[in-house]
Amino acid sequence: MSELAVIVPTRGRIAACQELIASFDETCGEDTHLIFAVDRDDPELGAYIELAQLDGVTVFTNDDLGSMNRALNACAYYFRDRFDFLGFMGDDHRPRTDRWDQWLLTELRATPGAVVYGNDLFQQHKLPTQVFMDTRIVRTLGWFAPPELRHMYLDNFWLELGRRLNTLTYLPDVIIEHMHPVAHKGDWDETYKATNHPTIYKQDHATFQQYVVDRLDTDVARIREVLS
Repeated sequence: MSELAVIVPTRGRIAACQELIASFDETCGEDTHLIFAVDRDDPELGAYIELAQLDGVTVFTNDDLGSMNRALNACAYYFRDRFDFLGFMGDDHRPRTDRWDQWLLTELRATPGAVVYGNDLFQQHKLPTQVFMDTRIVRTLGWFAPPELRHMYLDNFWLELGRRLNTLTYLPDVIIEHMHPVAHKGDWDETYKATNHPTIYKQDHATFQQYVVDRLDTDVARIREVLS
């Protein structure tokens, strides 16, 4: 079993993914695998599949269409037994710190059930806009983030999960920059406009709050049982 894979749900952003691959090539210190989760109906699917010819890159074709979180969860579930640790980045994240993955792996190896994140230079400690965790969490729950969510409040879930497990670690010196339009580091393309729509915010906020009330404590207990 390999140690760390980073899942990147993406749609219609070949150039961004090529930039992310270059960033991995320049900064990784371990044999960290990069997996792009791409919907089977993406018009650029063929170009994405060509990326899989590169060393350390896999393209997962997602059949569970409808949201970024569906692609993330389908991919995480598929690879749940192949890696010790799974991470998430957006296609607009860029690792900047040399050997960033070695710093993350040091924390992940040391803490059963670890939930670790770096400094995105925007939300910083406040939210894990990228996150890396013990794959036993995914195996136990069957997903990487609550399936009811579409795009927003995934990072709020990871933050609260790590807090309640008492395994949350923020690494301020590990820079994984978030090149998002809200941070004035990217343009508002059609994917951003669709996924950052106020309706999505409102729906996912209500859904996340309900999940916390109804199921979070139960899910945390399930994970603790596996880790004990």
